[in-house]
Amino acid sequence: MSIDNLEHARRLALEEANRGWKDLEDPIVINDAVSYATRYGWVFFYNLRSVIEGRKPLGLLGNGPIAVLRDDGSVHRIPAARWRRDLEVFEAALSAQKPQ
Repeated sequence: MSIDNLEHARRLALEEANRGWKDLEDPIVINDAVSYATRYGWVFFYNLRSVIEGRKPLGLLGNGPIAVLRDDGSVHRIPAARWRRDLEVFEAALSAQKPQ
């Protein structure tokens, strides 16, 4: 299933972000200020609403970004510890799979 709609991709990312977190008093939300589109889809960052709104200094731990691919709608968690490097590796692997 290909995805060409930001809102659909955002919803998939939010569903994935909420997977595994239970009984939170503060909802998990997508941080639109730092999430972005790429040539292959979108990269979404997320945290607790109170953290994104600046009401709380500390939020979730281990919440690396989530990539949603435009071509097939697949959702990929990028590990939080080294997310910049791991996102580059992920993007390079995508580039190697498909001709530019």
